[in-house]
Amino acid sequence: MSTLGGQLLRQRVTKDWYDWADTLTTGALNADHEVGAYQLLAAHGLAVPEVVAADHTAGNPLGRPLLVTRELAGSPFPEALAQACDAGERDALVRALGAYQARMHGIVMAAPGYFGRQGPFPGDWEHSNQSARAFYRALEILWRADEAAGTDPELVAAARAHAGRMRPRVEAAFVPPRFTHANFHALHFFAVRAPGGWAVTGVVDMEVALGGWPLCDVA
Repeated sequence: MSTLGGQLLRQRVTKDWYDWADTLTTGALNADHEVGAYQLLAAHGLAVPEVVAADHTAGNPLGRPLLVTRELAGSPFPEALAQACDAGERDALVRALGAYQARMHGIVMAAPGYFGRQGPFPGDWEHSNQSARAFYRALEILWRADEAAGTDPELVAAARAHAGRMRPRVEAAFVPPRFTHANFHALHFFAVRAPGGWAVTGVVDMEVALGGWPLCDVA
């Protein structure tokens, strides 16, 4: 966090594990991806952070892609909830956040997967939240880890069987792909008391926002 003209700014730089020097990789496009996510939410009337600067190249003083936004008004949702005076106010805050999420998750995407300001990103890599195939692949990795850790084999077998029975419903839920935050934590949402009640001022950390299955956010 830094200041500019007395206003607080938040800055994000692409993480070291990305190949951010290669302009053709997701790493180099990460800043563009986050800006695209904010622009899409704003186009649907949702409050978002103001983007002050974005660069998906390494041609800047930091030497890597970056994103700078103005700090959101209010407090992260857990802090705002702690500030609520009574049950009625807490209920109103939760409903305000739920309404924001519903509008976000209601956005139908042109294609599953990552996207930027110019549309979907190319490539065949799949996030577990973007397709049923990738979702079940991720589940199988978890089950194998459970088996290796000594989890009761009957319990793992029951989980596999249940997931198998649910697969048609899961596959249907991915169509059409909808806006999915995919790194969904309560502290990413900011809220402030307004004259008419609580208002959500925005959500941060769009690093893995994609077209997929919004229920993954809720889970």
